[in-house]
Amino acid sequence: MTVKDAKGLEQAIQNKASDIRIQGRITGLSSIKLPGGTTLTGEAGAELHFKEGQPGLMLNADHRVANLRIVADETQVALGLLDEEKALGTLDISDVRTVGRFHLEGAQALSGDLKLKNIHVERADAHMMAHRPAGFGVEVLLGGFSVYNASKNRASRWTLSAENISGGSKENPLKGSGVFVFGGWYIPLDVDPAEAPTAEGGSIELVRLTTGEIHAQGQIPQGISNLIAGGVFVGSGVHARGVVNEGAVTTYGPNDMVLDNWGKVDRWEARAAVTSHGPSGIGFVNFGAIDHLSVQAPLETHGIGARGFNLYDGSLKEAEFESITT
Repeated sequence: MTVKDAKGLEQAIQNKASDIRIQGRITGLSSIKLPGGTTLTGEAGAELHFKEGQPGLMLNADHRVANLRIVADETQVALGLLDEEKALGTLDISDVRTVGRFHLEGAQALSGDLKLKNIHVERADAHMMAHRPAGFGVEVLLGGFSVYNASKNRASRWTLSAENISGGSKENPLKGSGVFVFGGWYIPLDVDPAEAPTAEGGSIELVRLTTGEIHAQGQIPQGISNLIAGGVFVGSGVHARGVVNEGAVTTYGPNDMVLDNWGKVDRWEARAAVTSHGPSGIGFVNFGAIDHLSVQAPLETHGIGARGFNLYDGSLKEAEFESITT
């Protein structure tokens, strides 16, 4: 079913059309809750524009979404997850651009296979979102692009493949973290908050993550020590078989890490420049477990307290760097 305006799209959803095709630029939309099993694709130049203050396209389970530009307020979720299902089935999202946050977070789903490809977040602001993962005495800001299995149930296991993920620009970096992938591991109330997240919750098997160019600025005030952000952040509860930064990753503010790991990574390769510009920014930070790290391009950090590479905790079997300049 092809739709060209807001009324037609609303009618298609009410009729539970299984295959909806967007033609042209549709404006004035209220938040859309897509019924499970729906395919939503766009023809060349297709765009969905949502009303001010409204979330955008909210997914349920077993969807294919492709070839769309989705526009909402920068602080709103442009493309998100309803978090109503115990099984997400397969979410296949490709060739999507957003203004506003790309944010797939759920605490209910015990399973899900997420296949994401060619996602670009033009502008987004997640720096004020309050429900942040915590560990090692800090909280981590959510990202312009986030996949977060926030379940406290250790039986909740998602699979994720995310290829060619990019976001922000030098003129308009993403506010908060850039690319954020976390499981639901947490710190119990009777544990020192400076400790690692030790109670197992939801997990993500990250089959592959590849990133294009990423620009991020956490907007963290200078002198605040308990908040951090990252250009690309692999979090606790995540097992990443492979992470490849094919484009440059740059951060601009205080406490903005460029690449950060709290999970388990088999192999991480940075093939383009890794750069931070803010005070206490760090090029690569490890609190988790990495088998092999390869930084094949210049790693540079600028600012008071900035460091090139820190192995704070966890383990590292092997690392190689082209160069480190602080």
